Amino acid sequence: MKKILCVMMAMICALTLLGSAQARTPEPRPMRGLWVTTVANLDWPSRPGLTNAQMMAEADVILNRARQIGINTIFLQVRPEGDAIYNSAIFPWSRYLTGTQGQSPANGWSPLQHWIDGAHSRGMELRAWINPYRVTHATSNITDVSRLSPDNPARLNPRLARAHGRSMYLDPGLPEVRRLIIDGVVELLNNYNVDGIHFDDYFYPGRDFNDAATFAAHGAGWNNIHDWRRANVNALVRDTQQAIRATRPEVRFGISPFAIWQNRSPAQPLGSNTRGFESFHQIYSDSRRWVQEGWVDYIVPQIYWRIGFEVADFTTVLHWWRDVVDGTDVDLYIGMAAWRDARNEPGWHTEIWRQLRYSSQYNDVDGHVYFRAAYVMGRVGDHIWYFHRHMDA
Repeated sequence: MKKILCVMMAMICALTLLGSAQARTPEPRPMRGLWVTTVANLDWPSRPGLTNAQMMAEADVILNRARQIGINTIFLQVRPEGDAIYNSAIFPWSRYLTGTQGQSPANGWSPLQHWIDGAHSRGMELRAWINPYRVTHATSNITDVSRLSPDNPARLNPRLARAHGRSMYLDPGLPEVRRLIIDGVVELLNNYNVDGIHFDDYFYPGRDFNDAATFAAHGAGWNNIHDWRRANVNALVRDTQQAIRATRPEVRFGISPFAIWQNRSPAQPLGSNTRGFESFHQIYSDSRRWVQEGWVDYIVPQIYWRIGFEVADFTTVLHWWRDVVDGTDVDLYIGMAAWRDARNEPGWHTEIWRQLRYSSQYNDVDGHVYFRAAYVMGRVGDHIWYFHRHMDA
């Protein structure tokens, strides 16, 4: 009998340990996040071609400032285009590091690992921010795959990409594209101790995307191209979460969508009381469904408008999103337009302070994420620090 009891106890302990190992890490409470942008060298590094020591020093300045003002999570843009700021067998090294896509930093140095170690040593999380479909940024004016690095997936398989304006995007309607993006996420999780995977709001680049041939080949059963496009993005979101949970279930997955899903109308009573750009129709981003289906662990709507703005009032959009997450397990963080306040745009002086005071009174608002690092180095960052200090008192 004693032997049976011992075996049973051992099995219970093993199951308990297994369950705890697979449990997701609790989110920071409240979330105090900061986006660090690498595309076009907007936040880091300040320009291509810096030495490793210079890039490390610049990263440390941002990390130190973030910690000083109470940030607990860094959202680092690790795949700004069809590239990476880490060593990948799938995507080439980013040109924003060395000036040449595909060229690695000297001596095998890993920028991403430096950021991870720097964030963790300061008591912060680091989440890997990915732009899933973008192959080239509009500032590059590259629409020809022959100008990409020889190991870029879009050059290796040109049928995966489409020119759009002054940039290129992977075609979301191709199953191979979804597989490529998810393989990149899994590779990242297997090789780096990131605390989360984060998608930005770049999905389809517009209703005029050149994918009629893809729809003809893969759109069987769909009445129109628009519903099919949304289904493609939904499949990526759903399958990415499944891949993350199968690989490292403790890692959080979230998205920062454009904050207007659809405007309220007689045809769409579920929309927000706004009159702005509708991400549901324009970029095929069905962000409300992602929350309702539980395909994301958190959502960060980019509510980049001031309190009282007629087209899309901050408070109106905030309450719409509170209703969306109500009854779900999805955490709600508010994307904050720190740059508008820092630039003193009309009506924006100290607006971040007002928005923090307003939104923080609601228990279902789980935190804020500030866009972006360059704009918290001065006055706005000081306001954020003072607010965080006041909340912690």
